[in-house]
Amino acid sequence: MVRVFRDSGSDFSRDLDNRLYSFNNFKQERHVRSGKLVFVATMEGNYRDLLGKIALIKPQMIILDSSADAQLLSGMQVDLTKARNACGANGNSPRSFLLWVSGEELEAANILFDAIARPSEVESPPAGP
Repeated sequence: MVRVFRDSGSDFSRDLDNRLYSFNNFKQERHVRSGKLVFVATMEGNYRDLLGKIALIKPQMIILDSSADAQLLSGMQVDLTKARNACGANGNSPRSFLLWVSGEELEAANILFDAIARPSEVESPPAGP
């Protein structure tokens, strides 16, 4: 399981919801190399308050509303140079893997992030005649 902390009230939450829910589609299961199933669980609440307690919560992935929100994280350092956009070409939500993520947790988080970071079909216009 990949626990994802994010803001359910963000401007991009609907697009992100679609990506996260479609990841848990059991018709297209994803597994780490050991064969364990990868699925996502979101951690939501008061976004601003929980950012200050993130070191206690320890999700495998954080999706920030903006890069500036990294300053609100307490009890940890985040390297935003390694952050990637979680909402396709038009979003501005970087993600960061945390220092305590390694091994299968890191592998699972990378599988999830690769799946949700792909541009959606809505962002790509259909091929014309």
